[in-house]
Amino acid sequence: MNLREWCSNSTEFVAEEDRLYGEKTKLLGLIWDKKSDVLNIKETKVEVEGVLTKRKMLCNIASHFDPLGLISPIIQRAKSMIQKLWKLNLDWDVPVPKDVESEWKELEKDLKNISEISVSRFIGIKNSLGNEAVVTELHCFCDSSATAYAACVYMRVEQNREITTNLSFTKTRLAPIKTLTIPRLELMPALIGVRILKFVEKELKIKIVKKYIWCDSKCVLYWIANKRLKSAFVENRLKEIRLCENTEFRYVSTTENPADLPTRGMSTLELKTSNLWWNGPEWLHQGKDQWPDKLVSSADEIKFEEIENRKTATLTMVTVADNCTFGSIIKKYSTLTKSLRVIAYILRAKKIFEKIDTRKGTLSVEELNEAQKLLDKLLPTGRRIIESIIKKCWACKKWEGGPFQPPVPPALPKERLLEAPAFTYVGVDYLGPLIIKDGDNEQKKVCICLFTCAVIRAVHLELVPDMTTNGFIEAFR
Repeated sequence: MNLREWCSNSTEFVAEEDRLYGEKTKLLGLIWDKKSDVLNIKETKVEVEGVLTKRKMLCNIASHFDPLGLISPIIQRAKSMIQKLWKLNLDWDVPVPKDVESEWKELEKDLKNISEISVSRFIGIKNSLGNEAVVTELHCFCDSSATAYAACVYMRVEQNREITTNLSFTKTRLAPIKTLTIPRLELMPALIGVRILKFVEKELKIKIVKKYIWCDSKCVLYWIANKRLKSAFVENRLKEIRLCENTEFRYVSTTENPADLPTRGMSTLELKTSNLWWNGPEWLHQGKDQWPDKLVSSADEIKFEEIENRKTATLTMVTVADNCTFGSIIKKYSTLTKSLRVIAYILRAKKIFEKIDTRKGTLSVEELNEAQKLLDKLLPTGRRIIESIIKKCWACKKWEGGPFQPPVPPALPKERLLEAPAFTYVGVDYLGPLIIKDGDNEQKKVCICLFTCAVIRAVHLELVPDMTTNGFIEAFR
């Protein structure tokens, strides 16, 4: 039994005994057609049974595995519906509104046909028999809308005077529910673009000559080029964007930006026939002299769309100089006596420097008491801290803790202290059962009813046949 199988788009490359039979095979969640060397999206169950709820919608969306983001313009429509339900605060199993249900039915029709979308696995680099130079570049397009933002990476390969471009990776995210201004939303895909450029370059393991990030927001490009300090939100993201090495930022119009497609959504038919999505803009197949302008020339050309109501805030910082070193003195010396003597000498030196006192020699009782008072002031809530430490000390508990002290018995009731005839105040209890023999020499059970006087402690015993109420009344008589 052969425990290994290999597959390739060339039948000559793999021996027949090691070959995986069948024209199609699963590859990282996708379907690989070896004969045509294309990748297809795996078919999944689309139709939702019963009442449409948020739980069923999310389960259906999660079942479509798209690791490269090839069908993100379609999936993005479904994600936007889920976000709309979150804004409505609907529970998981509550039926969705009619307008969302109608949108979902239209989306179901598109999801049924996603298996018809095929993507070439070939990225454009051919085997070079001579010394032909291969120039490989990564181009990332970024865009944002009010509902989502996206970044798409295309590989541009120039070899033998031929230029090929292919979609390599896409990342889309929903715009946060907390509303952001359009320029800030446009900055988010630029940040995502820098991250996925690093990811794609790392995973391809081929030499990338140059990296480009294309953005249709002149405001974002101006932010990146200008070193002037901006708001904390913008500045934190610009720091990471500027760390991207060997990367050039350029401007592209919205109509030629493929990242605009997943932010607005597309149908399956539109996505299947979109050359802009699968291969990028037309000028990407041409020389660099045909590309759009590199950057905006000056800040005057920027049409700022962000108008913020800025609040003036005053931040006051107070630095407290901790010149007291008594804490370090206490930690340094193991006993309180040594610590007090050191503090007393410090206080004496302070008085000498201030020319208040010129006392010398051994420390006096007055100086030690002054050091003790100062040490007490330095320890806030000192009594409480010391008590808590003593309570946790096991040695103190061992030597100072006494044996268990029973509680003080309560005072006797007056009925037991006043002089009275016997059995005026009594207590009753039962003893038994006892086994006896009657006149017929048969064994039976009996009990003893015990009456005790509460004053003189005299005892009277009565034999009763059982512990019933009638038996007690007979004994009491």
